[in-house]
Amino acid sequence: MEKTLLHCCCAPCSVSCIQQLRAEGIEPVAYWYNPNIHPYQEYKARRDTLMEYAPSIGMELIVEENYGLRDFVCAVADDIPHRCGKCYAMRLEQTARYAAEHGFTSFTSTLLISPYQNHELLKAVGEAAAQRYGVTFLYRDFRPGFKDGQQQARQLGLYTQKYCGCIFSEEDRYHKQILRDQSEPCKHILPPKQQTRKAGDIIRAKLLTEGGRATVRTINGLPCEIADAADGISFTCDKLPMKPNYRYDVFTLIVDYLLAQGGEAKKGSGRHYKPNENSVVAYVARMYDTPPSEGPIFDPVFVLSAVLDWAGIARNMRGKLALTDSYLDSL
Repeated sequence: MEKTLLHCCCAPCSVSCIQQLRAEGIEPVAYWYNPNIHPYQEYKARRDTLMEYAPSIGMELIVEENYGLRDFVCAVADDIPHRCGKCYAMRLEQTARYAAEHGFTSFTSTLLISPYQNHELLKAVGEAAAQRYGVTFLYRDFRPGFKDGQQQARQLGLYTQKYCGCIFSEEDRYHKQILRDQSEPCKHILPPKQQTRKAGDIIRAKLLTEGGRATVRTINGLPCEIADAADGISFTCDKLPMKPNYRYDVFTLIVDYLLAQGGEAKKGSGRHYKPNENSVVAYVARMYDTPPSEGPIFDPVFVLSAVLDWAGIARNMRGKLALTDSYLDSL
């Protein structure tokens, strides 16, 4: 079977090219030489994926290591908008040289499958390099197999890149996002307010001024009796029958959560508990208790919200809990 040296930019683009060549009775020998691919982790991901894929389909692979960031940038810096021609030349020139030096009579490239590349320029650059080294540039329009090859690559779980290769093409890929970022060129981000006096301490102090016992009312008017426990760190409540008692630091935990959410948050529901939900119920369950993978769970927030409201720290409203202005002003 006739052989050809197949320059490979990545594994996904090679899938259909290899199939089309083999259908012609041509056996490709894959050749990795891509000094244009940056940053290094991107270079490594594409190279390693090809190194895993080639043996799986019985294809010979030659890896020419050259992470050429500096040389590439120097080569294209004078004319970045027209860098692709120099990029083609760097890769196809080396591929033609290797082919001539190692007994190949022809070479081609997986770049020819991309609908995003300049095919006329690729062909011209490849043929010029081939003429210089006395080999044949095996031009093929692989583009009709592009979509099918990409689909096969996804089914195989091959790493699929998001941009052509060089750092400038990455910039092009995210151009719209960059413009959105630059629409607000100077961002001033303040750290969240911190509790100068912990909510749990405020509540215990208020409770002690009332003789260690008080009645608070839920959003529905249900009376709840709370009392300071003998250990000085927890409290009892007739509507929270679980043991051990809840500690005062549960209030500090809730207020920290509200501060992180901008001062208010959805209370949530124990009956419809979801572990990753953004709600006070879910946060208390995750951080204070040991909840099941999902609901229903016991919901203490109907009482805890009432206590925070009684202490003037937060307003207990239907469906949400919000820190009071007076409490925020005290921070």
